[in-house]
Amino acid sequence: MFKKIIIILIFFCTLQACGFTPIYSKNKNFNFVIEEIKLEGDDSFNKLIEINLKNREFSKKDNNKKIRIEVKTDYSKNSIEKDITGNTLNYELVASVKFYINSESFEKTFNIEQKSLLKNLSNKNEEKKNEENLKQIMAEGIIDKLLLNLLYTQ
Repeated sequence: MFKKIIIILIFFCTLQACGFTPIYSKNKNFNFVIEEIKLEGDDSFNKLIEINLKNREFSKKDNNKKIRIEVKTDYSKNSIEKDITGNTLNYELVASVKFYINSESFEKTFNIEQKSLLKNLSNKNEEKKNEENLKQIMAEGIIDKLLLNLLYTQ
């Protein structure tokens, strides 16, 4: 028993100093700068995408690649489960985003889709808040996937 505890402690101590950082870390230095963002589609979801892109820290060196991003969004809230009377019990939120990336050295198109479930609540204000929170989380996830794609494309 005592050996197991020591092994576990040693394991955690070595992990603390190994330099591990999450793959979606927001502190990464990217070798590009977003020069221009064009948005089409759902206005509220576009705003979340734009805020998430602008809040990321990109390196500001002079020799960075400049990229232009064109974004087309489609957001829908679909009823997926109803009770006997026809009232909706659960919704599926679907955000589909198409990114057109243009740079001096490459052109790429990415399609990213996020889905989430939302329960129908009797308190519509609370339901609206939950939907807005889920939209924010979905937008963050989409931007994380975009940045990961951009990192491995260059």
